[in-house]
Amino acid sequence: MREDGIEETRRRLVGVEKSIGILLDLAEKYEAKSAGPRLAQREAERRALLARLEQMEATQEARRPSEYPDAAEAMLAEMRETLAGTDARAQQTLLKKLVVRLKLGKEQGEVFYASPCGLTEVPRGGCCTKNRTMEFGMAG
Repeated sequence: MREDGIEETRRRLVGVEKSIGILLDLAEKYEAKSAGPRLAQREAERRALLARLEQMEATQEARRPSEYPDAAEAMLAEMRETLAGTDARAQQTLLKKLVVRLKLGKEQGEVFYASPCGLTEVPRGGCCTKNRTMEFGMAG
C-alpha cells in the first residue's frame, strides 16, 4: 500500500517537472513574464513532492526490516540447511546466487558476496555487495 503512495508521488513529480520544462520553454521563447509566478508555484510544488517522497521512502526503509523477520529467518534457515546438507548441486546453486567474485592470493583471499536479502528483492540502487578478507593457514 505504501508502494502505491510512493509511485503516485513519483508520477506527480514527473508531471510537475514536465510542467516546469514547458513553462521554461515558453518563457524563453516568448519572453512571457506571466510565466514567472506559475513557474515559482510549480517549483514549490516540486520541492514539496520531493520532500514528501524522501520522507515516504525513509519511512518505508525504516519499516522494512521489522516487516519481514519471519520470512528472513525462514530464508536463512533454508540456506543453513542447504549448506549443511549433502546435495552438492543445491549448495552450488545457492553459492552462485551469493558469491559475486573471488580474489585469491597465495596467503589471503577476498570473497565478494551479495546480501542474502537480495535473493528475493533487489534494492533500488542495485545489488549490494560486501567483501571479506581471509588469511590462509598452512597445514603443517
